[in-house]
Amino acid sequence: MDFANPNRFDDRVLSTSHMTPAQSKDSSRKVAKGFFKTLFRAVAIIALILALIIVTVTLAYHRHLSSQIRTRLAVLKSAHRPLTLSELNTYYPQIPAESNAAVIYQQAFDLLKKTEAFNSLEKLQELPKGPEPLPLHLLQSMEEACQENAKTLELLDEAALLRQCRYPVDYTPGWRALLPHLPLLSKCAILELCNGVLQERKGDIGRAIKAIEVIMSMAESLDTEPDLISVMTQNKLYVQSSDILLWLLNHRQLTREQITELQRLFQNSVRTNSLERALAGEPCFLLATFNSSATEILSEIDPGSEKRSGVVLSMYVLQISGRLKKDEIRFLDRVRECDEILSEPFPEGLRRAENIRLELQQEARKGAILTAMYFPAILKGIERNGERIARQQLVQTALAIEHYRIIENRLPNSLVELTPRFLPEVPTDPFDDKEIRYRKEADGYAIYCIGPDRIDDEGKKEIPRAAKIDHPRGDIVFAVSRKSEVKP
Repeated sequence: MDFANPNRFDDRVLSTSHMTPAQSKDSSRKVAKGFFKTLFRAVAIIALILALIIVTVTLAYHRHLSSQIRTRLAVLKSAHRPLTLSELNTYYPQIPAESNAAVIYQQAFDLLKKTEAFNSLEKLQELPKGPEPLPLHLLQSMEEACQENAKTLELLDEAALLRQCRYPVDYTPGWRALLPHLPLLSKCAILELCNGVLQERKGDIGRAIKAIEVIMSMAESLDTEPDLISVMTQNKLYVQSSDILLWLLNHRQLTREQITELQRLFQNSVRTNSLERALAGEPCFLLATFNSSATEILSEIDPGSEKRSGVVLSMYVLQISGRLKKDEIRFLDRVRECDEILSEPFPEGLRRAENIRLELQQEARKGAILTAMYFPAILKGIERNGERIARQQLVQTALAIEHYRIIENRLPNSLVELTPRFLPEVPTDPFDDKEIRYRKEADGYAIYCIGPDRIDDEGKKEIPRAAKIDHPRGDIVFAVSRKSEVKP
Protein backbone atom coordinates (compact mmCIF):
# COMPACT_ATOMS: atom_id res chain seq x y z
CA MET A 1 0.00 0.00 0.00
CA ASP A 2 1.24 3.38 -0.99
CA PHE A 3 1.24 5.39 2.31
CA ALA A 4 2.60 8.38 0.47
CA ASN A 5 -0.66 8.57 -1.50
CA PRO A 6 -3.50 7.71 0.83
CA ASN A 7 -6.17 8.33 -1.80
CA ARG A 8 -4.79 5.75 -4.28
CA PHE A 9 -6.71 2.79 -2.87
CA ASP A 10 -9.93 4.73 -2.79
CA ASP A 11 -9.43 5.83 -6.39
CA ARG A 12 -8.97 2.20 -7.49
CA VAL A 13 -12.06 1.11 -5.68
CA LEU A 14 -13.95 4.01 -7.09
CA SER A 15 -12.67 3.21 -10.57
CA THR A 16 -13.78 -0.41 -10.27
CA SER A 17 -17.08 0.44 -8.83
CA HIS A 18 -17.74 2.74 -11.74
CA MET A 19 -17.25 -0.18 -14.47
CA THR A 20 -20.20 -0.43 -16.74
CA PRO A 21 -22.08 -3.79 -16.97
CA ALA A 22 -20.67 -4.32 -20.46
CA GLN A 23 -17.15 -3.82 -19.22
CA SER A 24 -17.72 -6.21 -16.34
CA LYS A 25 -19.12 -8.84 -18.67
CA ASP A 26 -16.18 -8.46 -21.02
CA SER A 27 -13.78 -8.88 -18.15
CA SER A 28 -15.53 -12.08 -17.08
CA ARG A 29 -15.30 -13.41 -20.59
CA LYS A 30 -11.60 -12.79 -20.66
CA VAL A 31 -11.17 -14.60 -17.37
CA ALA A 32 -13.31 -17.54 -18.60
CA LYS A 33 -11.51 -17.62 -21.92
CA GLY A 34 -8.18 -17.77 -20.16
CA PHE A 35 -9.43 -20.52 -17.91
CA PHE A 36 -10.77 -22.67 -20.77
CA LYS A 37 -7.66 -22.06 -22.81
CA THR A 38 -5.56 -23.29 -19.93
CA LEU A 39 -7.95 -26.24 -19.43
CA PHE A 40 -7.90 -27.11 -23.14
CA ARG A 41 -4.12 -26.98 -23.16
CA ALA A 42 -4.00 -29.29 -20.15
CA VAL A 43 -6.51 -31.69 -21.74
CA ALA A 44 -4.57 -31.65 -25.02
CA ILE A 45 -1.34 -32.43 -23.19
CA ILE A 46 -3.03 -35.26 -21.30
CA ALA A 47 -4.60 -36.58 -24.54
CA LEU A 48 -1.24 -36.39 -26.28
CA ILE A 49 0.39 -38.26 -23.43
CA LEU A 50 -2.35 -40.90 -23.51
CA ALA A 51 -2.04 -41.16 -27.30
CA LEU A 52 1.71 -41.61 -26.99
CA ILE A 53 1.16 -44.27 -24.35
CA ILE A 54 -1.40 -46.05 -26.55
CA VAL A 55 0.87 -45.85 -29.61
CA THR A 56 3.84 -47.07 -27.59
CA VAL A 57 1.88 -49.94 -26.08
CA THR A 58 0.40 -50.82 -29.49
CA LEU A 59 3.81 -50.79 -31.16
CA ALA A 60 5.24 -52.89 -28.35
CA TYR A 61 2.32 -55.31 -28.70
CA HIS A 62 2.84 -55.52 -32.46
CA ARG A 63 6.57 -56.11 -31.95
CA HIS A 64 5.72 -58.88 -29.52
CA LEU A 65 3.33 -60.49 -32.00
CA SER A 66 5.82 -60.06 -34.86
CA SER A 67 8.47 -61.75 -32.74
CA GLN A 68 6.16 -64.72 -32.20
CA ILE A 69 5.50 -64.88 -35.93
CA ARG A 70 9.22 -64.75 -36.76
CA THR A 71 9.91 -67.55 -34.28
CA ARG A 72 7.33 -69.79 -35.93
CA LEU A 73 8.51 -68.91 -39.42
CA ALA A 74 12.08 -69.72 -38.41
CA VAL A 75 10.97 -73.24 -37.49
CA LEU A 76 9.46 -73.69 -40.95
CA LYS A 77 12.54 -72.19 -42.54
CA SER A 78 14.79 -74.62 -40.68
CA ALA A 79 12.77 -77.44 -42.25
CA HIS A 80 13.71 -76.01 -45.69
CA ARG A 81 10.16 -75.00 -46.46
CA PRO A 82 9.25 -72.02 -48.64
CA LEU A 83 7.75 -68.99 -46.90
CA THR A 84 7.12 -66.60 -49.77
CA LEU A 85 5.51 -67.04 -53.18
CA SER A 86 8.82 -66.43 -54.94
CA GLU A 87 10.44 -69.11 -52.77
CA LEU A 88 7.55 -71.41 -53.67
CA ASN A 89 8.41 -71.02 -57.35
CA THR A 90 11.94 -72.13 -56.58
CA TYR A 91 10.70 -74.95 -54.34
CA TYR A 92 8.93 -76.38 -57.41
CA PRO A 93 12.12 -77.50 -59.18
CA GLN A 94 12.89 -76.64 -62.78
CA ILE A 95 13.48 -79.51 -65.22
CA PRO A 96 15.51 -79.35 -68.47
CA ALA A 97 13.15 -79.27 -71.45
CA GLU A 98 14.59 -82.42 -73.01
CA SER A 99 13.72 -84.50 -69.92
CA ASN A 100 10.55 -82.65 -68.88
CA ALA A 101 7.39 -84.71 -69.42
CA ALA A 102 5.32 -81.50 -69.22
CA VAL A 103 6.55 -80.53 -72.70
CA ILE A 104 4.99 -83.66 -74.19
CA TYR A 105 1.88 -83.42 -72.02
CA GLN A 106 1.35 -79.90 -73.34
CA GLN A 107 1.50 -81.24 -76.90
CA ALA A 108 -1.12 -83.84 -75.96
CA PHE A 109 -3.31 -81.12 -74.41
CA ASP A 110 -3.05 -79.00 -77.56
CA LEU A 111 -4.20 -81.91 -79.74
CA LEU A 112 -7.07 -82.97 -77.47
CA LYS A 113 -10.27 -82.87 -79.51
CA LYS A 114 -13.25 -82.05 -77.32
CA THR A 115 -15.89 -83.39 -79.66
CA GLU A 116 -19.48 -84.26 -78.81
CA ALA A 117 -18.44 -87.84 -78.05
CA PHE A 118 -15.67 -86.72 -75.73
CA ASN A 119 -17.84 -84.15 -73.97
CA SER A 120 -20.38 -86.86 -73.15
CA LEU A 121 -17.61 -88.91 -71.49
CA GLU A 122 -16.67 -86.04 -69.18
CA LYS A 123 -19.94 -86.62 -67.34
CA LEU A 124 -19.02 -90.27 -66.71
CA GLN A 125 -18.61 -90.70 -62.94
CA GLU A 126 -17.90 -94.44 -62.92
CA LEU A 127 -18.08 -97.54 -65.06
CA PRO A 128 -20.92 -100.09 -64.84
CA LYS A 129 -20.76 -102.28 -61.75
CA GLY A 130 -19.54 -105.87 -61.73
CA PRO A 131 -19.50 -107.82 -64.98
CA GLU A 132 -22.19 -105.66 -66.58
CA PRO A 133 -21.42 -104.73 -70.19
CA LEU A 134 -21.06 -101.18 -71.41
CA PRO A 135 -24.28 -99.52 -72.54
CA LEU A 136 -24.26 -99.17 -76.32
CA HIS A 137 -24.29 -95.36 -76.30
CA LEU A 138 -21.34 -95.30 -73.87
CA LEU A 139 -19.40 -97.81 -75.97
CA GLN A 140 -19.93 -95.73 -79.10
CA SER A 141 -18.83 -92.53 -77.36
CA MET A 142 -15.70 -94.26 -76.07
CA GLU A 143 -14.77 -95.59 -79.49
CA GLU A 144 -15.36 -92.26 -81.23
CA ALA A 145 -13.45 -90.24 -78.64
CA CYS A 146 -10.44 -92.58 -78.71
CA GLN A 147 -10.36 -92.67 -82.51
CA GLU A 148 -10.55 -88.88 -82.74
CA ASN A 149 -7.80 -88.52 -80.13
CA ALA A 150 -5.48 -91.28 -81.28
CA LYS A 151 -2.55 -88.83 -81.53
CA THR A 152 -3.21 -87.56 -78.01
CA LEU A 153 -3.12 -91.15 -76.69
CA GLU A 154 0.22 -91.69 -78.44
CA LEU A 155 1.68 -88.60 -76.82
CA LEU A 156 0.42 -89.68 -73.39
CA ASP A 157 2.28 -92.98 -73.88
CA GLU A 158 5.40 -91.04 -74.82
CA ALA A 159 5.18 -88.71 -71.83
CA ALA A 160 4.82 -91.69 -69.48
CA LEU A 161 8.38 -92.72 -70.38
CA LEU A 162 9.82 -89.57 -68.78
CA ARG A 163 10.09 -89.65 -64.99
CA GLN A 164 10.57 -85.91 -64.36
CA CYS A 165 7.97 -83.20 -64.82
CA ARG A 166 7.55 -79.49 -64.11
CA TYR A 167 4.55 -77.67 -65.51
CA PRO A 168 4.93 -73.96 -66.40
CA VAL A 169 3.33 -72.65 -63.21
CA ASP A 170 3.97 -69.21 -61.72
CA TYR A 171 2.95 -69.14 -58.06
CA THR A 172 3.74 -65.45 -57.47
CA PRO A 173 0.07 -64.36 -58.00
CA GLY A 174 -0.82 -66.44 -54.95
CA TRP A 175 -4.42 -67.64 -54.89
CA ARG A 176 -4.80 -66.37 -58.46
CA ALA A 177 -2.00 -68.59 -59.82
CA LEU A 178 -3.15 -70.38 -62.96
CA LEU A 179 -3.04 -74.19 -63.10
CA PRO A 180 -4.58 -74.95 -66.51
CA HIS A 181 -2.85 -78.32 -66.78
CA LEU A 182 -4.92 -79.84 -63.95
CA PRO A 183 -8.31 -79.97 -65.73
CA LEU A 184 -6.54 -81.04 -68.91
CA LEU A 185 -4.86 -83.93 -67.08
CA SER A 186 -8.28 -84.99 -65.80
CA LYS A 187 -9.69 -84.90 -69.32
CA CYS A 188 -6.80 -86.97 -70.67
CA ALA A 189 -7.24 -89.47 -67.83
CA ILE A 190 -10.88 -89.97 -68.83
CA LEU A 191 -9.70 -90.60 -72.38
CA GLU A 192 -7.10 -93.13 -71.19
CA LEU A 193 -9.67 -94.81 -68.94
CA CYS A 194 -11.92 -95.34 -71.96
CA ASN A 195 -8.96 -96.61 -73.95
CA GLY A 196 -8.14 -99.17 -71.25
CA VAL A 197 -11.71 -100.48 -71.20
CA LEU A 198 -11.79 -100.73 -75.00
CA GLN A 199 -8.48 -102.62 -75.01
CA GLU A 200 -9.93 -105.14 -72.55
CA ARG A 201 -12.93 -105.63 -74.85
CA LYS A 202 -10.52 -106.37 -77.69
CA GLY A 203 -8.72 -108.92 -75.52
CA ASP A 204 -5.49 -106.88 -75.35
CA ILE A 205 -4.98 -107.09 -71.58
CA GLY A 206 -1.39 -105.89 -71.84
CA ARG A 207 -2.51 -102.64 -73.45
CA ALA A 208 -5.28 -102.26 -70.87
CA ILE A 209 -2.67 -102.57 -68.12
CA LYS A 210 -0.57 -100.04 -70.03
CA ALA A 211 -3.51 -97.59 -69.75
CA ILE A 212 -3.30 -97.98 -65.96
CA GLU A 213 0.41 -97.24 -66.08
CA VAL A 214 -0.15 -94.16 -68.26
CA ILE A 215 -2.73 -92.68 -65.86
CA MET A 216 -0.40 -93.36 -62.95
CA SER A 217 2.39 -91.57 -64.80
CA MET A 218 0.05 -88.62 -65.29
CA ALA A 219 -0.60 -88.63 -61.54
CA GLU A 220 3.11 -88.89 -60.79
CA SER A 221 3.76 -85.88 -63.05
CA LEU A 222 2.30 -83.84 -60.15
CA ASP A 223 4.65 -85.35 -57.56
CA THR A 224 6.62 -82.14 -57.02
CA GLU A 225 3.75 -79.67 -57.39
CA PRO A 226 3.35 -78.03 -53.95
CA ASP A 227 -0.32 -77.12 -53.74
CA LEU A 228 -3.44 -78.80 -52.43
CA ILE A 229 -5.54 -78.72 -55.59
CA SER A 230 -2.79 -80.61 -57.45
CA VAL A 231 -2.82 -83.27 -54.73
CA MET A 232 -6.61 -83.57 -55.06
CA THR A 233 -6.23 -83.98 -58.83
CA GLN A 234 -3.55 -86.59 -58.29
CA ASN A 235 -5.83 -88.58 -55.98
CA LYS A 236 -8.58 -88.44 -58.59
CA LEU A 237 -6.20 -89.85 -61.22
CA TYR A 238 -5.25 -92.73 -58.95
CA VAL A 239 -8.95 -93.53 -58.50
CA GLN A 240 -9.36 -93.64 -62.28
CA SER A 241 -6.43 -96.03 -62.62
CA SER A 242 -8.04 -98.32 -60.03
CA ASP A 243 -11.30 -98.11 -62.00
CA ILE A 244 -9.57 -99.79 -64.94
CA LEU A 245 -8.24 -102.46 -62.60
CA LEU A 246 -11.73 -103.07 -61.21
CA TRP A 247 -13.09 -103.36 -64.73
CA LEU A 248 -10.38 -105.89 -65.62
CA LEU A 249 -10.97 -108.02 -62.53
CA ASN A 250 -14.71 -108.05 -63.16
CA HIS A 251 -14.34 -109.17 -66.77
CA ARG A 252 -11.11 -111.19 -66.98
CA GLN A 253 -9.24 -113.81 -65.04
CA LEU A 254 -5.75 -112.36 -65.22
CA THR A 255 -2.60 -114.43 -65.35
CA ARG A 256 -0.14 -114.63 -62.51
CA GLU A 257 2.33 -112.47 -64.47
CA GLN A 258 -0.31 -109.81 -65.09
CA ILE A 259 -1.25 -109.73 -61.42
CA THR A 260 2.42 -109.36 -60.47
CA GLU A 261 2.82 -106.46 -62.90
CA LEU A 262 -0.27 -104.75 -61.48
CA GLN A 263 1.00 -105.19 -57.93
CA ARG A 264 4.23 -103.48 -58.95
CA LEU A 265 2.38 -100.57 -60.55
CA PHE A 266 0.07 -99.93 -57.63
CA GLN A 267 2.81 -100.35 -55.07
CA ASN A 268 4.62 -97.43 -56.71
CA SER A 269 1.67 -95.13 -56.03
CA VAL A 270 1.84 -95.87 -52.29
CA ARG A 271 5.22 -94.14 -52.03
CA THR A 272 3.88 -90.75 -53.14
CA ASN A 273 4.14 -88.38 -50.18
CA SER A 274 1.63 -85.96 -51.63
CA LEU A 275 0.03 -84.27 -48.65
CA GLU A 276 3.32 -83.35 -46.98
CA ARG A 277 4.31 -81.63 -50.20
CA ALA A 278 1.05 -79.67 -50.27
CA LEU A 279 1.50 -78.59 -46.65
CA ALA A 280 4.94 -77.32 -47.54
CA GLY A 281 3.62 -75.00 -50.24
CA GLU A 282 0.04 -74.20 -49.26
CA PRO A 283 0.89 -71.92 -46.27
CA CYS A 284 2.72 -69.55 -48.63
CA PHE A 285 -0.59 -68.44 -50.14
CA LEU A 286 -2.11 -67.39 -46.83
CA LEU A 287 1.14 -65.92 -45.50
CA ALA A 288 1.19 -63.65 -48.55
CA THR A 289 -2.40 -62.65 -47.77
CA PHE A 290 -1.54 -61.81 -44.16
CA ASN A 291 1.20 -59.48 -45.39
CA SER A 292 -1.12 -57.63 -47.79
CA SER A 293 -3.02 -54.37 -47.30
CA ALA A 294 -6.59 -54.32 -46.02
CA THR A 295 -8.05 -53.81 -49.50
CA GLU A 296 -5.86 -56.58 -50.98
CA ILE A 297 -6.95 -58.99 -48.27
CA LEU A 298 -10.60 -58.18 -48.91
CA SER A 299 -10.18 -58.63 -52.66
CA GLU A 300 -8.80 -62.11 -51.96
CA ILE A 301 -11.43 -63.32 -49.48
CA ASP A 302 -14.46 -61.47 -50.87
CA PRO A 303 -13.98 -59.81 -54.28
CA GLY A 304 -15.89 -56.55 -54.45
CA SER A 305 -15.94 -55.97 -50.69
CA GLU A 306 -12.79 -53.81 -50.95
CA LYS A 307 -15.02 -51.13 -52.46
CA ARG A 308 -17.27 -50.94 -49.39
CA SER A 309 -15.82 -48.40 -46.96
CA GLY A 310 -17.36 -49.98 -43.86
CA VAL A 311 -15.84 -53.37 -44.62
CA VAL A 312 -12.45 -51.84 -45.40
CA LEU A 313 -12.55 -49.89 -42.11
CA SER A 314 -13.29 -53.10 -40.21
CA MET A 315 -10.28 -54.78 -41.82
CA TYR A 316 -8.04 -51.83 -40.89
CA VAL A 317 -9.27 -52.13 -37.30
CA LEU A 318 -8.29 -55.81 -37.32
CA GLN A 319 -4.84 -54.89 -38.59
CA ILE A 320 -4.24 -52.01 -36.16
CA SER A 321 -5.53 -53.96 -33.16
CA GLY A 322 -3.17 -56.86 -33.91
CA ARG A 323 -6.00 -59.32 -34.50
CA LEU A 324 -4.67 -60.26 -37.93
CA LYS A 325 -1.23 -60.98 -36.50
CA LYS A 326 -2.81 -63.15 -33.81
CA ASP A 327 -4.72 -64.85 -36.62
CA GLU A 328 -1.42 -65.47 -38.44
CA ILE A 329 0.12 -66.93 -35.28
CA ARG A 330 -2.84 -69.27 -34.94
CA PHE A 331 -2.49 -70.29 -38.57
CA LEU A 332 1.19 -71.14 -38.16
CA ASP A 333 0.37 -73.16 -35.04
CA ARG A 334 -2.27 -75.06 -37.03
CA VAL A 335 0.29 -75.78 -39.75
CA ARG A 336 2.58 -77.29 -37.12
CA GLU A 337 -0.32 -79.39 -35.80
CA CYS A 338 -1.02 -80.69 -39.30
CA ASP A 339 2.63 -81.68 -39.66
CA GLU A 340 2.20 -83.68 -36.46
CA ILE A 341 -1.03 -85.24 -37.73
CA LEU A 342 0.74 -86.58 -40.81
CA SER A 343 3.26 -88.34 -38.60
CA GLU A 344 0.54 -89.93 -36.46
CA PRO A 345 -0.97 -93.32 -37.30
CA PHE A 346 -4.52 -93.66 -38.56
CA PRO A 347 -7.16 -93.08 -37.30
CA GLU A 348 -5.74 -90.88 -34.50
CA GLY A 349 -4.62 -88.27 -37.02
CA LEU A 350 -8.06 -88.14 -38.62
CA ARG A 351 -9.73 -87.69 -35.23
CA ARG A 352 -7.34 -84.88 -34.37
CA ALA A 353 -8.08 -83.19 -37.71
CA GLU A 354 -11.78 -83.36 -36.94
CA ASN A 355 -11.18 -81.78 -33.52
CA ILE A 356 -9.28 -78.95 -35.18
CA ARG A 357 -12.18 -78.43 -37.56
CA LEU A 358 -14.56 -77.95 -34.62
CA GLU A 359 -12.11 -75.62 -32.85
CA LEU A 360 -11.85 -73.45 -35.97
CA GLN A 361 -15.55 -72.75 -35.81
CA GLN A 362 -15.09 -71.36 -32.31
CA GLU A 363 -11.94 -69.42 -33.21
CA ALA A 364 -13.68 -67.68 -36.10
CA ARG A 365 -15.90 -65.94 -33.55
CA LYS A 366 -12.79 -64.75 -31.71
CA GLY A 367 -11.20 -63.09 -34.73
CA ALA A 368 -9.18 -65.87 -36.42
CA ILE A 369 -11.04 -65.10 -39.63
CA LEU A 370 -8.51 -66.05 -42.30
CA THR A 371 -7.42 -69.22 -40.52
CA ALA A 372 -11.02 -70.34 -40.12
CA MET A 373 -11.72 -69.50 -43.74
CA TYR A 374 -8.80 -71.25 -45.42
CA PHE A 375 -7.70 -74.01 -43.05
CA PRO A 376 -10.72 -76.32 -43.54
CA ALA A 377 -9.45 -77.01 -47.08
CA ILE A 378 -6.23 -78.41 -45.60
CA LEU A 379 -8.22 -80.51 -43.12
CA LYS A 380 -10.33 -81.80 -45.99
CA GLY A 381 -7.09 -82.72 -47.74
CA ILE A 382 -6.12 -84.80 -44.70
CA GLU A 383 -9.46 -86.61 -44.85
CA ARG A 384 -9.05 -87.21 -48.59
CA ASN A 385 -5.60 -88.57 -47.83
CA GLY A 386 -7.29 -91.13 -45.58
CA GLU A 387 -9.56 -92.11 -48.47
CA ARG A 388 -6.54 -92.42 -50.75
CA ILE A 389 -4.80 -94.73 -48.29
CA ALA A 390 -7.99 -96.77 -47.94
CA ARG A 391 -8.30 -97.23 -51.71
CA GLN A 392 -4.64 -98.24 -51.95
CA GLN A 393 -5.17 -100.83 -49.22
CA LEU A 394 -8.20 -102.22 -51.04
CA VAL A 395 -6.39 -102.44 -54.38
CA GLN A 396 -3.40 -104.24 -52.83
CA THR A 397 -5.75 -106.65 -51.05
CA ALA A 398 -7.79 -107.32 -54.19
CA LEU A 399 -4.65 -108.17 -56.13
CA ALA A 400 -3.53 -110.49 -53.32
CA ILE A 401 -6.94 -112.21 -53.41
CA GLU A 402 -6.65 -112.67 -57.18
CA HIS A 403 -3.14 -114.06 -56.79
CA TYR A 404 -4.46 -116.48 -54.16
CA ARG A 405 -7.35 -117.47 -56.44
CA ILE A 406 -4.95 -118.33 -59.26
CA ILE A 407 -2.80 -120.53 -56.98
CA GLU A 408 -5.56 -122.17 -54.90
CA ASN A 409 -8.35 -122.08 -57.51
CA ARG A 410 -10.73 -120.65 -54.92
CA LEU A 411 -11.36 -117.53 -52.90
CA PRO A 412 -9.94 -117.28 -49.36
CA ASN A 413 -12.41 -117.72 -46.53
CA SER A 414 -10.81 -114.81 -44.72
CA LEU A 415 -8.05 -112.32 -45.39
CA VAL A 416 -5.86 -114.05 -42.82
CA GLU A 417 -5.33 -116.84 -45.39
CA LEU A 418 -3.48 -114.34 -47.57
CA THR A 419 -0.74 -113.81 -44.99
CA PRO A 420 2.18 -113.94 -45.16
CA ARG A 421 2.53 -115.40 -48.67
CA PHE A 422 0.34 -112.95 -50.58
CA LEU A 423 0.20 -110.10 -48.09
CA PRO A 424 2.66 -109.33 -45.26
CA GLU A 425 -0.33 -108.68 -43.00
CA VAL A 426 -4.01 -107.89 -43.28
CA PRO A 427 -4.28 -104.14 -44.00
CA THR A 428 -6.19 -101.96 -41.55
CA ASP A 429 -8.94 -99.47 -42.24
CA PRO A 430 -7.49 -95.95 -41.75
CA PHE A 431 -10.85 -94.75 -40.41
CA ASP A 432 -11.16 -97.14 -37.45
CA ASP A 433 -7.87 -99.10 -37.33
CA LYS A 434 -9.69 -102.43 -37.72
CA GLU A 435 -8.86 -104.95 -40.43
CA ILE A 436 -10.48 -104.04 -43.70
CA ARG A 437 -13.73 -105.94 -44.20
CA TYR A 438 -14.00 -108.89 -46.55
CA ARG A 439 -17.09 -110.74 -47.66
CA LYS A 440 -17.37 -113.68 -50.04
CA GLU A 441 -20.31 -113.49 -52.40
CA ALA A 442 -21.94 -115.82 -54.90
CA ASP A 443 -19.75 -114.83 -57.84
CA GLY A 444 -16.95 -112.98 -56.16
CA TYR A 445 -16.17 -110.88 -53.13
CA ALA A 446 -16.32 -107.40 -51.66
CA ILE A 447 -13.69 -105.66 -49.58
CA TYR A 448 -14.30 -102.26 -48.05
CA CYS A 449 -13.35 -99.57 -45.54
CA ILE A 450 -15.96 -97.70 -43.57
CA GLY A 451 -15.15 -94.26 -44.97
CA PRO A 452 -14.98 -90.78 -43.42
CA ASP A 453 -18.44 -90.99 -41.83
CA ARG A 454 -17.06 -93.74 -39.53
CA ILE A 455 -20.24 -95.82 -40.05
CA ASP A 456 -20.11 -99.43 -41.21
CA ASP A 457 -22.69 -99.82 -43.98
CA GLU A 458 -21.48 -103.40 -44.62
CA GLY A 459 -20.16 -102.36 -48.01
CA LYS A 460 -23.69 -102.02 -49.38
CA LYS A 461 -23.69 -98.24 -49.62
CA GLU A 462 -20.72 -96.86 -51.53
CA ILE A 463 -19.44 -93.35 -50.97
CA PRO A 464 -20.45 -91.08 -53.90
CA ARG A 465 -17.62 -90.33 -56.30
CA ALA A 466 -18.67 -86.71 -56.86
CA ALA A 467 -19.73 -85.86 -53.29
CA LYS A 468 -20.00 -82.08 -52.85
CA ILE A 469 -20.29 -82.15 -49.06
CA ASP A 470 -17.91 -82.91 -46.23
CA HIS A 471 -18.18 -86.35 -44.64
CA PRO A 472 -20.29 -88.01 -47.37
CA ARG A 473 -22.15 -91.09 -46.20
CA GLY A 474 -21.10 -94.55 -47.34
CA ASP A 475 -18.21 -97.01 -47.44
CA ILE A 476 -15.21 -97.19 -49.76
CA VAL A 477 -15.87 -100.42 -51.64
CA PHE A 478 -13.94 -102.61 -54.06
CA ALA A 479 -16.25 -105.41 -55.27
CA VAL A 480 -15.41 -108.11 -57.83
CA SER A 481 -18.21 -110.25 -59.26
CA ARG A 482 -16.67 -112.83 -61.54
CA LYS A 483 -16.90 -116.60 -61.56
CA SER A 484 -13.60 -118.40 -61.16
CA GLU A 485 -14.02 -120.31 -64.40
CA VAL A 486 -13.87 -117.19 -66.56
CA LYS A 487 -10.88 -117.64 -68.86
CA PRO A 488 -8.14 -115.09 -69.45
